[in-house]
Amino acid sequence: MKWCFVTRGNHHTAQFGVGANPCGQATRDAASRGILCDMDARIPLPDHLGGRPFTSAEAMTAGLGRNRLRGPDLQRPFRGVHVATRESLGLLELCRALQRKLPHHAYFSGVTAARIMGVPLPTRHERSLILHVAVPAPHRAISGRGVRGHAFHISAEDVRDWRGLSHRSARTHLV
Repeated sequence: MKWCFVTRGNHHTAQFGVGANPCGQATRDAASRGILCDMDARIPLPDHLGGRPFTSAEAMTAGLGRNRLRGPDLQRPFRGVHVATRESLGLLELCRALQRKLPHHAYFSGVTAARIMGVPLPTRHERSLILHVAVPAPHRAISGRGVRGHAFHISAEDVRDWRGLSHRSARTHLV
C-alpha cells in the first residue's frame, strides 16, 4: 500500500506494499493543509453498475465522478461506455458494451452477427474485434473506434434477438 503526505506544497510518498495508485487532484489541492491519504482507496461502484457495461451518464447519475471513471479497474471499450474488469473483453462483452450506446434501431450485422450466433467462420473473421453494426436506411451508419457501420434497406421483421443482442437474420443474408 502506498501512502502520501502533503505539506506546504511538498509531496512525499512512502510505499507499504505493492500496486498503489498515484494521489488524486484532491490531495494536490490540499497541499497546504498537510493531509495523509490512502492512495489505493477507490470509490466502490454501486451494485447496479457492477457486472455489466454502463454509460458515463449512468455513472454520473449514481454519483461517480470523471476521475473515478478513469480508474484502472474500469475499461472504456467505446466512448462513453465503461466495463468493470481488468480482463480483455471478448466479442460478446464488446457487443453488450456497444449496445448500451446504440440507437434502438441499430443491430449487429455481417461477420459480427454470424459470430454472435456461433456460425463457423474463417480464422481471420473469428479473431476480428471489429464490430459490424447496421441501421435501416435512410439512417446514418454508426461510426467509431472498433466499429464498422452499414446502412441497409431492411424490414423490422428481419432483425432478430440472440442472447440479448439485436442482429440481422441469417435468412436475409442467404437470399
